[in-house]
Amino acid sequence: MLRFLTFLAVILSLELSAQHVLSPMNPVHTSQVEAHFTSKKLIQPTAFAPFLMKQSTLDSIMDGNTKNWSRKQYDGFIMRRLKNEHLVEIRKADFTLNADITLNLEAGRDRREITPRTLYVNSRGYNVNGTVGERFFYSTTFFENQARLPQYLDSVVSTRGSVPGYARVKDFNTSETFDYDYSVATGYAGVAITEGSFIQFGHDRQFIGHGHRSLLLSDGSSPYTFVRGQVSLWKNRITYSTTYAMRQTLNRVAPNYNNKEAMFQRDYWKFSYLEFQPWWWISLGAFTSTDFGSTEQFVPITLAKKSDLYPSGIDLAVRPFVPLEFYAQWMAQYGKTGLQVGYNLNIDLGELRISNRMEYNTVESYAYIGPIPWPNMIAEYDTYSHMGQPLGYNLGPGASEFIGKLDLTWRDLIFSVQYNGMNVSQGWKQWNSAERSREVDFFRTELGYLINPKTNMQAVFGIINRNEDALVGGIHDNYVYFAFRTQLLNRYVDY
Repeated sequence: MLRFLTFLAVILSLELSAQHVLSPMNPVHTSQVEAHFTSKKLIQPTAFAPFLMKQSTLDSIMDGNTKNWSRKQYDGFIMRRLKNEHLVEIRKADFTLNADITLNLEAGRDRREITPRTLYVNSRGYNVNGTVGERFFYSTTFFENQARLPQYLDSVVSTRGSVPGYARVKDFNTSETFDYDYSVATGYAGVAITEGSFIQFGHDRQFIGHGHRSLLLSDGSSPYTFVRGQVSLWKNRITYSTTYAMRQTLNRVAPNYNNKEAMFQRDYWKFSYLEFQPWWWISLGAFTSTDFGSTEQFVPITLAKKSDLYPSGIDLAVRPFVPLEFYAQWMAQYGKTGLQVGYNLNIDLGELRISNRMEYNTVESYAYIGPIPWPNMIAEYDTYSHMGQPLGYNLGPGASEFIGKLDLTWRDLIFSVQYNGMNVSQGWKQWNSAERSREVDFFRTELGYLINPKTNMQAVFGIINRNEDALVGGIHDNYVYFAFRTQLLNRYVDY
């Protein structure tokens, strides 16, 4: 106890320059934070998200202003809350609070369905985050959702038993309409020690890398419980982070009893990330994950592990000049490998902001799977997964993919277009089936209006056109939709 109090006293004696929070993880704010750090010659560890940053910096990014254009600031209470601020926003020297009601109200039709249905997503919830003093930060969110999804997403959910990035589903209507009910909650609390060091405990998702996907740790899975510690040295040039986390499958450990649901099968694992950024234009990181019971959990970083289902890898980012970043990622696990290469370009042309990304991913078949003695069938417990979703590459093993994205923002007008060309020979939860090659072309276009940049409140019209060609079967969608939403969580729909 005395040692702990001494350690706590040392932490609290260190000085910070401002209130600190963790970076947001949603498609809009993540892109803006990336653009901010790639536009400046800063040594800032950003490969392991969320990462520590100043509250004042995040507030400036979330204001939605560009180099030569500032959004109109309204005086009336209602218009300020609608257009410029959080629903509840408090800024004091020793306390900050942001509180919002979150919505994703989406409705549309798949024009290629033989019997067209009204498809929808109905999400309601809240998001609260802030700081206490200069060191303590916190966040909590909750979303209650009902959805009837396009055919291709419905096939992903029904196969995996959960919605990517959210939670397991329950049928609340008939099997003919495929309606799903699911909820998700996240929350964490932490204490900042120095400008790049902190301790965090919570139930959330994390992401390692600089790309749209991650081969090592993706936020495409459901939230999980964890404790994370990070220390940054030599003015952020060396950053080491270790996380102990709990993962679980959708398999019950025992039958339900007296209408009470039994616990899910659980496992514990540890992953660590070491990032070295000697100059602002280059970052090199090493990732290691292992079973909680393994003796290797005490080794900080090792790329020569024993064979198991937990991957290791390397992440690299290079900025030849300020707004452009090239990145790469290499994954290895049980003799199987994966590779990612890509670039991300962010340009601010006054009133116009341009974000362009191109990326290629490929992962060998039977990656993320432990050594299973023949002829046993592969079970979900023996895979690198959580709640039916992969913890690594979203598409799973035996897949390759090209991604092209272009996002344009002119004042409050939003336009985005995305193309994914996928070749999947195995995919997630297809380990015990014969390999079958599927060629998928995925196009998504959205045109919208940004109402409030703090909450990502926006009204959007979109079209998803997806063609899947396979020797047996194949799903073809032309989903036209309208959405009113506040995008505060990543929601992957490109499968």
